[in-house]
Amino acid sequence: MRWVPFTVVMCLPSAALAQSTRLYGVNQTELVVIDHGSAGPVHVVGPLGLPADMLPGSIAYHPVRERFYGTAFVGITATNRDYSLLEIDPATGAATVVGLIMNSRFAPSGHVESIEYIDSLGELVISHSDSGQNDFTSDNYRTISPDDASLVFLSKSTLDTDVLIYNSGFDILYSLDPNGSDWALVDLSDGSSAFAGSAIDTLADGAFEPGLFKNFSIDFNDNTLYRFDISMDGLSVAPGDALGAVIASSLVRGLAFAPASFCPGDANGDGAVNFADITSALENWLTVYDPGTGPGDADGSGTVNFGDITNVLENWLAACP
Repeated sequence: MRWVPFTVVMCLPSAALAQSTRLYGVNQTELVVIDHGSAGPVHVVGPLGLPADMLPGSIAYHPVRERFYGTAFVGITATNRDYSLLEIDPATGAATVVGLIMNSRFAPSGHVESIEYIDSLGELVISHSDSGQNDFTSDNYRTISPDDASLVFLSKSTLDTDVLIYNSGFDILYSLDPNGSDWALVDLSDGSSAFAGSAIDTLADGAFEPGLFKNFSIDFNDNTLYRFDISMDGLSVAPGDALGAVIASSLVRGLAFAPASFCPGDANGDGAVNFADITSALENWLTVYDPGTGPGDADGSGTVNFGDITNVLENWLAACP
């Protein structure tokens, strides 16, 4: 049995389908671009512009609307939080509040954990606990409208879902259950799940990179970026490799990959051409990717070599689109 939301895509990503992407993140005040080859300093896209007491959480990229959508809450007391849906402009980082999702006090509401865009549904999906701070044993899955934050129930899981990551290559949804520090494969049609591998219980959010066919996630304690290898059938996730600490003005709470226009010289995908791109090329020396998808590949050829060093130097300090 395939653990997918509704359908199965029976092919791996190919060079023809590959698209250059950037890893974006949100911290308390900014939208940033993260080097998913080695972490390190972020490139700040711009301020979110949210009220000081509103804290952003998980984000997802909506490929039709070409916007990020994310969750945020107001309220220091865990038993009384208002959760809202945000729309974020990838070009400027500016965020607007779409609407209120739920308050943690009132049934059938609870704590909003994660948000993802599911290709096979053409919908954004959130996971949330039942009302009350003490329910950490199961979550509900609902679609959420990007127009007004209205919800439609899908299924109830037996998992406490802290992180959702959608594998667009196989139409598979991964869930992190912090109670067992495990990855699970989730079927949204009935909420059932199956073990997919061991994880880390302090992850804040995660994202799938189709060109590399890997999951990335970030630790909510220290901003460590992790990379998780995925099996060729998509059904298992290997233990994570720590890439290093993401250096930002505050802890990163949400992650999502989004398409990026090809920028010659930008070896690490952070939107700028500088010393970090030389480092990225050297750290990934002679690595082979689908063209334009991997860290270090400044010229988009698919192989990291002297051509990429030359390309960085030729485009030194150039502004990326």
